[in-house]
Amino acid sequence: MMFFFKLKIVFVLAIFCVACAPKQAVLNESDDASQQMSANSTSVVSDSSIVKYPYPLDYKHAYEYRTGIPYEQVAGFIQNVQNDSLRINDTEKYVTKLVLMIDSVAKDDFEKVKMIYDALTLLLDYDIEGLTNHSEISSEWDDVLVSKKAVCAGYAATFKKLCDLLKIPCEIVHGYARGLTPVSSNEELVPNHAWNIVKIKDFWYNVDCTWGSNSFDSRTSESVHRYTTDWLFLNGEHFGYTHFPMDSNYQLIATKINQEKFKNRPRLDPAFFENVNSWTELNAANVVDSSFQLNLSFRKNANIVLVVFDKETNQPLQDKVLLRRGDDGLHVEFQAPYSGEFLGVLMNNVKEDTYNGCAYFLIRAQKASSVQYPRFLRSSAKDVVIESPLVTLHADSTYEFRVKVPNKKYVLLYCNGKKNRLNSLGDGYFTKRIKIPQNAKEVILEASDSEYGQYEGIAKYSIDDTP
Repeated sequence: MMFFFKLKIVFVLAIFCVACAPKQAVLNESDDASQQMSANSTSVVSDSSIVKYPYPLDYKHAYEYRTGIPYEQVAGFIQNVQNDSLRINDTEKYVTKLVLMIDSVAKDDFEKVKMIYDALTLLLDYDIEGLTNHSEISSEWDDVLVSKKAVCAGYAATFKKLCDLLKIPCEIVHGYARGLTPVSSNEELVPNHAWNIVKIKDFWYNVDCTWGSNSFDSRTSESVHRYTTDWLFLNGEHFGYTHFPMDSNYQLIATKINQEKFKNRPRLDPAFFENVNSWTELNAANVVDSSFQLNLSFRKNANIVLVVFDKETNQPLQDKVLLRRGDDGLHVEFQAPYSGEFLGVLMNNVKEDTYNGCAYFLIRAQKASSVQYPRFLRSSAKDVVIESPLVTLHADSTYEFRVKVPNKKYVLLYCNGKKNRLNSLGDGYFTKRIKIPQNAKEVILEASDSEYGQYEGIAKYSIDDTP
């Protein structure tokens, strides 16, 4: 199955601490949980006598708190005018009052940590202005609360302060957080980020308030406040695709990874693991001849697409991506238009026409491919499948067109002012053998609910007229 989106593409990119907010690609179509566990990714209950920070076998209970919705009590506390005055004039009383509220409301330590996480991710903004201006930025918890601005060190220190007051064991972790593109193989990972781990009952969990609170919009050079629980209690195996602690004890996984393995991993965000069950080999940088392929098995109702960008211009490449969707998953192909580097972004549908990036990797093509796929157009046609042709069309050549459009009754091919109606085979399938005129420039497939009604374009082929 092939999908094409004529899109307005928005990139929400990260800052690092020197850049701490997460990079995220968001795709809006506006113009024309089941957690994946690979064979080596199942956490085991670690022996606390051997492992400094034992971690859980099962994250099911912890994940019940990754609701994507902050507690009303916390939001109400922050919005209260009297409390806000305390925050500015007496931070000690402010945190004492906040901690007393959390302690009186929360049923267990998971809920207490979630409330602390909510308080900081709702209250604080990432200090992009201070970072950009190279200003001195305090990471002291009281300065952070007064200013309501912080970089990752300030988020982590304030989170620990509140955990300490609630007698929840907490540590600050320093490490490397990756962006959208891979780190060079010969580059040493230098700490650029800070986050926390917390101990609840017998086990330790990852928490990153910075990434749960803000991201950076590269279009406007502004920090974007964006609440998410993606980075709360995240499974250590999944956390290790974006975060690399300098001290391996903080990895919270069965088999520790080194810098080289981390650098060779693609960036996979939490949404990827929530939607994908398994996948074929995928590296941070994938060297191919001219064609890249990837197979994904995903959970029911997941909707994932691939968008490939020219790495130099950040422009999406059209007519070069093929997605075939089947009952067992998704097959992805990309044909490089020229030799060079491309950024592949897997995006998952979050609501209506909005897609968020959940996986990022490079494709390094050694040479160009002449294959060009049809471009899908925005229409009311659903679950469109083009079975053939899936090659570059040439003028004065004949092709067997076979498409599936389940919710339409008529399909035709429009070229040079002439319409060729495809024959219905039933079950939404249409087919016809058609010769492309010698002077044709493009071919458009159109569909309609009625024979003489309004037809909508569903896919467009460009014609290669080279002799």
